[in-house]
Amino acid sequence: MHPERIRMARGGERLEEVMGRGEDEELPEFDFGAFEIEVVDDDNDSNGLSGGGGDRKLVDSEFLNQYLQRGGISKHTMRSLVDSIRLVGAKDFQCSECCSRSVMVEMQLLLMLMNFKSRPCFMDEHEKTFDSAIEQVGCDPKLSKTYGTVDAKGEWVEEPTLLVTRFEYANVFHTVTDWFSAYVASRVTGLPYRPNLVFVDGHCVAPLEETWRALFSSLRYAKNFTGPVCFRHAILAPLGYETALFKGLTEDIDCHGASAHDLWQKPDDRKTARLHEFGEMIRAAFGFPVDKHRTSKPVSGHNVLFVRREDYLAHPRHGGKVQSRLSNEQEVFDALKSWVSDHSECKINLINGLFAHMPMKEQVRAIQDASVIIGAHGAGLTHIVSATPKTVILEIISSEYRRPHFALIAKWKGLEYHSIYLAGSYAKPAEVIKKLSSILKGLDC
Repeated sequence: MHPERIRMARGGERLEEVMGRGEDEELPEFDFGAFEIEVVDDDNDSNGLSGGGGDRKLVDSEFLNQYLQRGGISKHTMRSLVDSIRLVGAKDFQCSECCSRSVMVEMQLLLMLMNFKSRPCFMDEHEKTFDSAIEQVGCDPKLSKTYGTVDAKGEWVEEPTLLVTRFEYANVFHTVTDWFSAYVASRVTGLPYRPNLVFVDGHCVAPLEETWRALFSSLRYAKNFTGPVCFRHAILAPLGYETALFKGLTEDIDCHGASAHDLWQKPDDRKTARLHEFGEMIRAAFGFPVDKHRTSKPVSGHNVLFVRREDYLAHPRHGGKVQSRLSNEQEVFDALKSWVSDHSECKINLINGLFAHMPMKEQVRAIQDASVIIGAHGAGLTHIVSATPKTVILEIISSEYRRPHFALIAKWKGLEYHSIYLAGSYAKPAEVIKKLSSILKGLDC
């Protein structure tokens, strides 16, 4: 990969530093040869690969049109990336940088901490002179993390590396489609452990980056490399728009979900555990158990999680306000709170799901501990991908947002799903309470 041949913003900056920056500046434009593949050929001289040659493309337009169709994607960056790949001989294939050195400072994190005395360092896990190296760069060892396992003397990134381009990187739904794409790419290629990750985009740091870092062994932005970098095993992850999670909105994907445990006991080729496994991967990344099976009557009571919509500054082109999908959300929450306090049949804990300002680990914890998840149609409900098998979903859908995103996710995970359709954006609290009461009765509450 030649970062200088990829035209886009550096990426990884603090949001406050890039307010107003256009999206086009953050999406990659690839010059020919932005990516190169070394070709081992006994007759290099005859095919233009030796010396200063190497103008052969990996694929032609016929291949691109057959396997990487643009479809409805206006700027298909993965198609452009593949189109930029040049075949070169060994003499032209040189690396000036590997993914990990004995100690390296992650620049985008330094930008976040530039006013602090402590600075994070990343070191190769095989580094034997850690303390002296830390002193040389003036870093705080308490903030250090392992960053890959590449030999400091090598020119190759030996571990598998996923190359990912994100579009709507600050939106939970679209980010989950990217996570799912990266997960499926890892599964399809049979990786035995979590790969490294390189963002081939120029987006700034966003809160959801916390989960990217938890899911993968290491993370780096393509433009943060100072020179050509060579990967022994690079995997191009499909765009999030090309995953089942997104395509299912317009295409009929006849698929029902189940847990891997259930399918192991009772095989059924009409069901899949793929989305269930994906949710387990997210939970495992934050240290939560993946074999947790909730009993019908939790000792501490049933958690009813109400996923809320909050204002927050998402990206450089965002005004900080989110569009309301439920005009009386607070009224509904207050009514539920009052009803729960008077409910004597069993213990119910109403959880106020103010996710926008919660660490991702706490969001995932709230999802996995919930017996029932309620919310208006909105990106926050995408978290149900991490729900445990017996969780029940109740979606409140306004007339303006009647889309099947979360009904499909529930179906593909094998979760029980209910909905309340509104004439406008106002929900009658009594109707929501009646529906919730019916659901809880099904849980012996």
